[in-house]
Amino acid sequence: MTTRFLKQVRQFAQGPEGQRLTQEAKRLAKDPRTRARIDEARKRLSHPRGKPSRTA
Repeated sequence: MTTRFLKQVRQFAQGPEGQRLTQEAKRLAKDPRTRARIDEARKRLSHPRGKPSRTA
């Protein structure tokens, strides 16, 4: 089952739609605004509300 799924994923990634999505993801990864949003989300997830962060 797993190898069949991976084969389908690989076929999609190598096709035109997969290539387009790959290029879009690379473009967004380089965008400073997108990176800032990712960093902010990472901060929120690593320091949930209600729990003080431990900084010594």
